[in-house]
Amino acid sequence: MRSPRSTRRPVRLLAVAVVAPLLFAAGAIAPAAATPSEPIPVTVDLTVSATSVVSGAEVTLTAAVTPNGESGLPTGVVEFFVTPVVMNQPSPGPQLRGAASLDGTGAATLVTTASTLPGVPLMSLTVQAVYRGDADFAGASSLLRSIMVADPIVVPPTLPTYAVTLDAPTTMAAGSLTARLTVTVSDGTAPVGVADVNVVPVGAGWDDDPTAHASGAVVDGTVTMVTGPIPAGDYVVYASFRGFGGVTAPLRVTAPIAGVVGARVARIRGRRADHPLCRHDHHGSSARPRLRPGRRRAGGHRPHARHR
Repeated sequence: MRSPRSTRRPVRLLAVAVVAPLLFAAGAIAPAAATPSEPIPVTVDLTVSATSVVSGAEVTLTAAVTPNGESGLPTGVVEFFVTPVVMNQPSPGPQLRGAASLDGTGAATLVTTASTLPGVPLMSLTVQAVYRGDADFAGASSLLRSIMVADPIVVPPTLPTYAVTLDAPTTMAAGSLTARLTVTVSDGTAPVGVADVNVVPVGAGWDDDPTAHASGAVVDGTVTMVTGPIPAGDYVVYASFRGFGGVTAPLRVTAPIAGVVGARVARIRGRRADHPLCRHDHHGSSARPRLRPGRRRAGGHRPHARHR
């Protein structure tokens, strides 16, 4: 026959087994909830391929996203913002230039064009990269980077040079000056244009009122010009072709030769008119002086028989 103590122990264990499930089902004791994990912070490092470019040039923007002290590889998209900065003008604010996905190394690359604003030859662009994050990594922004942008310098074409050679007398009698100009061009082309010659007194400038002037079209590299009359004096001859290659030469103009000859002839004639052999009477006939018989005329000739 079993003892009373042995009969009561199974009943106590049965009661615990029946009551415990009922307590959990009624919500009297709830299990601990799972704590969600925090996003892993990252650092965004932005680099630009050039910090100074000519307007219209391409610039490569690269953003590298790395976890801060954690393992893993961020995924997602990086957006690139550009802000034009013009001195003494309000900024329009950041403008989305484009977006790129992170590759297998955690980098995103965007190739864009850096351009100046209309009417602004020199300015800067402020660039920033923004990572939007993913399920495991938090979003972040890079530091600002600046790019100087300038309009291209327009180099004017090389202009040809002109060589002018003046062929003109340095002394002449009063009258017109004949000057011949020869023009050559450095690039070998045929010169086309008008040449000018100005004759001004010594001490005067090219722009002063010239004593004489002439101009003419250059044909086959040469032109011959004849000025107006130039009185006696000392002058400077200025010659140029289309305002280029000006040359100067001295010019001394003496009294006209024709005037000098005429004066000498007049003086000779005056002396001959006063000579005894050339005296005229009031009838216009010349009377030769009578010579004494036996005397010879000047020059050693004996007088004619009728004068003896």
